[in-house]
Amino acid sequence: MSVYIEPLIVQNLVLTYLISATAYRLLRLQKDVARLALAAMTGCAASLFYPLLSWPVAAVIAVKLALGLLLGAELFVGKCRYWRGMGAFLAAALMFGGAVFAVGCLRFRSVLQAATTPLRVSWWACVAAALILYHAVRAAVVAYHRRADTSRLVYRYRCVLSGREVCGNGFLDTGNRLYDTRTGLPVVVLGLKSVLPMLSDEQAAQLITGHVERVFAGARRIACGSVGGKSSMWVIAPEKFEVYTSADKNIVINVMVGLSYTALGGNDTYDAILHPAMGESA
Repeated sequence: MSVYIEPLIVQNLVLTYLISATAYRLLRLQKDVARLALAAMTGCAASLFYPLLSWPVAAVIAVKLALGLLLGAELFVGKCRYWRGMGAFLAAALMFGGAVFAVGCLRFRSVLQAATTPLRVSWWACVAAALILYHAVRAAVVAYHRRADTSRLVYRYRCVLSGREVCGNGFLDTGNRLYDTRTGLPVVVLGLKSVLPMLSDEQAAQLITGHVERVFAGARRIACGSVGGKSSMWVIAPEKFEVYTSADKNIVINVMVGLSYTALGGNDTYDAILHPAMGESA
């Protein structure tokens, strides 16, 4: 009996812990190891007694519901709204259960058999698969929240340079404190690839080789700081720079436009770095 129970304890401890940790990730709650461990031990203890119950089905279901409510209390009371936490816990449990069901479908090649026949795999394979799934879900959740956070600070812009129009998405970076020392105007940074499509092949070649003044009249260099240290940047005075903060509102701001020869980041979410002075113009 001990040969069976010990792996079962490890398996249920890990699975309950990972499901609880996934719920915390979904809710963006700070990890609380003590709560997660308590919930894991509670779930594990209950799973050991389930096979010993000879109660009616309705009674077993009631016990499982009570266990779910208890786990929710251990995990979420004082951390977030209780039912919101329970919803996240249920979603996490469905993710793990859905993964098991999907594997069963692949193995048995039958939806009905996958739903009624338990998968018989070693406990270590189950734990390893759960860990892989947890890390995959964690990466997906982090990427989603990062993209959602970024999108709140991304605005459409329209820039006119030498009579030619550049449109795209700009990220409002509160850390952008770059000003043109000659005019005192804030500097909005455009990625080079956002400017190239509006140029001829000859002009693009001039721009790429650093002869910006041959393409845009009045272009000049200013000193700027970066993570790598001090450097310089080409700046241009645009005829117009507009930022669209909603479908029916735009802000016309007086800025200089800087050209960045390095990637701005954002994974194609934006191609310009807006200046916080934009908020002062609203």
